[in-house]
Amino acid sequence: VKVVTTEEVSKIMKYAYENNIPVTARGSGTGLVGACVPLEGGIVIDLSGMNNILELDEENLTLTVEPGVLLMEIGKFVQEHDLFYPPDPGEKTATIGGNISTNAGGMRAVKYGVTRDYVRGLEVVTPKGDIINIGGKVVKNSSGYSIKDLIIGSE
Repeated sequence: VKVVTTEEVSKIMKYAYENNIPVTARGSGTGLVGACVPLEGGIVIDLSGMNNILELDEENLTLTVEPGVLLMEIGKFVQEHDLFYPPDPGEKTATIGGNISTNAGGMRAVKYGVTRDYVRGLEVVTPKGDIINIGGKVVKNSSGYSIKDLIIGSE
């Protein structure tokens, strides 16, 4: 199912939860381990249509994007503002959502870190269809354990 809004994802997740249907998320499908291919059937949610860059906050050095934005689009956009995306995974046609789900790194990861080190907050749809926001735009946060870090790399 191709989606373009978080609300569409929410409705699908709620339906799948109520009917005990497995769901697989898919971005651009560049992963090498087949994680976007369902094992037991079910619903595949194609997030590649959620591909908007929503906001660059230059004061906090944050970029707000939808999960289907390609890494090459992020790289080009931030370069226009004299910035760069530090982890730099090798596959430029991968989506940022896929990078977050795998906690991707790249050639610069040893020096600058991996995706987890650069995600400040997420909007997440739960299996029941609830839309929740976790984290935020600030670097310092002393609110305790981070649900965000449980989600990043959870592929």
